[in-house]
Amino acid sequence: MKPLTLSQTLLFIAFLSGCSSPGYLEGTWQASNTSIPLVITFRQGETESMGIIEKVDYEQSGDSILVHYKSGMMKGTSFRFLVVDRNTIKSQLGTFKRID
Repeated sequence: MKPLTLSQTLLFIAFLSGCSSPGYLEGTWQASNTSIPLVITFRQGETESMGIIEKVDYEQSGDSILVHYKSGMMKGTSFRFLVVDRNTIKSQLGTFKRID
């Protein structure tokens, strides 16, 4: 078996450590089917909701994006967002529409 090059090793380590880019989620989304006006902003390495900023990692696989919370009240939890279309995502929190 051929040994990995330095660049291949670094790429593999970056993949294992998670990704801080929100990719498709980047921007501001509002829940469209809840009685409470929930708004979430996804940025590089963090999310913001109700004025609370929390550190996160993003893990994307196809149309599914897993958000791993690394700090704050949500530390240790993860939410999966499914991309429905360009302006719609779904999760266990509900359906969200892009507003930014």
